[in-house]
Amino acid sequence: MSNGDWMCGACQHINFKKRDACQRCQCPKFATPAEMSNYGIDRTEVLAGDWYCSTFNCGSHNYASRTAITLTILVPFQVGKVAIGFAIG
Repeated sequence: MSNGDWMCGACQHINFKKRDACQRCQCPKFATPAEMSNYGIDRTEVLAGDWYCSTFNCGSHNYASRTAITLTILVPFQVGKVAIGFAIG
């Protein structure tokens, strides 16, 4: 991160200093906690075994049936039904 860059409070995306709203979820830079709840990743529809891509702050939601995300070509390591890390697929 460069000086002045900021992390979105709603979705944790890293944004350049010049942005007034998050590039990913459009949450305003100086949003209140109440406003932030209207933005970000909707994690309420996540089912057991689903996983989020953590590569390069991607954050893409993936269903448990997926073994890799097509955008970043990463495969989750699994122990039982819990994704614990990633490897190049």
